[in-house]
Amino acid sequence: MHLATIVLSTLLVQCEINHYIGSGNDQAPLHCKIDDNRLQKNLVSDYGADGTDQENDSEQLQQAIDEVSAIDGGGTIFIPQGQYYLSEIHLQSNVHLYFEEGTTVKPIGRKNNKNYSIFYLGVNSDVVENVKIAGSCGKFTVDLREVENTNVRVVQCGNVDGFVFSDFSVLDKLSKFSAITFGLAFYDGKYFGPRNGTVKNISAFSAHYGYGLVQAQVAKNVEFKNLYSEGGVTLRLESGETKFNELQLEGLGIFDIKAKNIIAENGNSAVMISPHTIKNGHVDIKNVVAHNCGFAVRIDKGFATKSQSELGIPPGYFKNPVITNVKATYGTTSQLKWKHWVKYLDCSSRALLTPNPDEFTGNLGKEIFIGPSIAPILYDARGEGPGYYKATISKVTKKGFDPTQKSIITEKDKISCTP
Repeated sequence: MHLATIVLSTLLVQCEINHYIGSGNDQAPLHCKIDDNRLQKNLVSDYGADGTDQENDSEQLQQAIDEVSAIDGGGTIFIPQGQYYLSEIHLQSNVHLYFEEGTTVKPIGRKNNKNYSIFYLGVNSDVVENVKIAGSCGKFTVDLREVENTNVRVVQCGNVDGFVFSDFSVLDKLSKFSAITFGLAFYDGKYFGPRNGTVKNISAFSAHYGYGLVQAQVAKNVEFKNLYSEGGVTLRLESGETKFNELQLEGLGIFDIKAKNIIAENGNSAVMISPHTIKNGHVDIKNVVAHNCGFAVRIDKGFATKSQSELGIPPGYFKNPVITNVKATYGTTSQLKWKHWVKYLDCSSRALLTPNPDEFTGNLGKEIFIGPSIAPILYDARGEGPGYYKATISKVTKKGFDPTQKSIITEKDKISCTP
């Protein structure tokens, strides 16, 4: 991803956000003062980290987090402008991290192929409360482009209650996971999920089709706003983890979600809703924009695998998701999965399809193609019976599509093309 492309994409995001909500401080901080009267520490002057070398700074940051969390009421840690090498940081309760604008974070990759994250929040641990990872006076950058082990997340959330993630960009290179993930946590004989938080003003570039910026498998009372992804899915509300689906835990899933200003470019879709076998609650999504994507919004029906069906587990659903104000602009180099274009792409456009060499799997059913946008909304969940559920959709507009293309397509719109 070239700098000029990043700048243009950032301007695109800001223009779209300004169109919906203006250009107030909420999405572009104009001051550097940290508005927090608690204890304040500096990672460089207080703990000896060096933002000018290529040494691992994880030990210094973890020490700072542990010491600040141990103080009654906690406090803030300021990371001055520089380049820091961090991995497997466990954020603790009542600690707010502020990265100065222009700071770059690079992960220390694991030498084996195991999964890892830069920041862990309550992953199979006691609850982590009142935490924050944010840019100060503007955005900082997380650069994943040089890691050899691409099984990396930026933030991995589990048993966390009360959080804010804001004001940073992720420079990706088709890494295995979404940059920010919300998943199931197990601690002291009980299961937990992330709850009561905000994710805002974050962008990702060069994301893998199957991932993107955010994936939430478990989340409750979380607000997502002003999010952008170039590639993949910007906001993936998909409760698909195998163990989670087999456990069928009462009250755990995706509930009470609000999302606003969710933007995607050159990708799969801006928003994806997919329940698998989980009985999810309500989501309310406003202002979705997709440029050159397969879809702006995907609303997938629930389904159970063969082994799950044998266990008596039925398909899941969402409880009347509401999606308002969707804008989709046609393009010819979106990311498409074989199962989607073979069902829904018009026959004359299939000559434009090419397999994506960067994401080749060798399995046609999972193959990723580069090709034309299909429709603004894929509503596969529309219908009657197990796995189907109602979504309320309004104000859908499209640009550049064939005039005959429907704005919302369902399973009834499958296309059969003769060889």
